[in-house]
Amino acid sequence: MIKINLANSILKKSEKEAAALGSSKAAQTRDTVIKILLIVLPVIGFRLYEGHELEQKQAHLHELIQQKDKMAQELSKLGSVDEIIKQVDEQKKELAEKFSVLKQIFGLRRQKIQALALLQKHIPPSCWLEEVNVLEDNSLTNGKIRTLIKVIGFGTSVEDIQTFASLLNLEKAVFDKVRPPEISAEVAGKEGTKKFTMDMFLKE
Repeated sequence: MIKINLANSILKKSEKEAAALGSSKAAQTRDTVIKILLIVLPVIGFRLYEGHELEQKQAHLHELIQQKDKMAQELSKLGSVDEIIKQVDEQKKELAEKFSVLKQIFGLRRQKIQALALLQKHIPPSCWLEEVNVLEDNSLTNGKIRTLIKVIGFGTSVEDIQTFASLLNLEKAVFDKVRPPEISAEVAGKEGTKKFTMDMFLKE
């Protein structure tokens, strides 16, 4: 009689099938993991790329903000410069006006000195001056104030007094107008001596 151990045979078959099944499941698991990785890794890489791009964009944005702030500061300085230029222009204008006044004053002083020198130069020996006054007069000048030199003197010759006035009237660089002398009658107690007054306007 032959005995066959069916139990062992079935067990071995079951083990083989289980091993095959396990191997198949392992393969499926591996494939699944690979598929998941193939899906996830690109997403992760894209996210990392996006993060890097975002950092770069944020850095660029920060740089632009700094540039804007710097430009705002520069524009603010330009505003201050414009104000300074305006103030300087006003000061220059004020100084120019003051300089013009000083120039006029010094010019008048120089003319007065020149006028006095011309009086001394042209007065004849027969005449002498008693008073020399520098005044401001607006007569016959349309209300405009002009510098007037008024002299009071004496002379022994009417002709010399008139010549004196004529010579001064020729000095156009200094005198704008010399009025004819007003000669009075003979001075009492001084035979032949006459008193005269004469007005001379300085040139502007």
